[in-house]
Amino acid sequence: MTHHSYFIEFDIQLEKTPVFLHLSAQVELHHSVPYYVISNFRTAHQKEGSILPTLKIRKKQGKWVHMDTGKPTNLSEVVGKAIDDLNARSSATG
Repeated sequence: MTHHSYFIEFDIQLEKTPVFLHLSAQVELHHSVPYYVISNFRTAHQKEGSILPTLKIRKKQGKWVHMDTGKPTNLSEVVGKAIDDLNARSSATG
């Protein structure tokens, strides 16, 4: 099965600081559960590598949670909101 992937952009606040990072990441939807695999977390000028490990999340009862723990974190919620926002824009434009 071919999986469609796309990129999202989002801002995340570093814990216990007033500092925000603007990141992009690659998103791939897996239809089995469904869940999303997010990889290639990069800053604006970063060409290679990822600053975070691959993340697997899904929406459960309105919250974006990690597949392994079933719990939300700031990262899963911020990334999930970016996915929701992109999907909403895509739906609005047809």
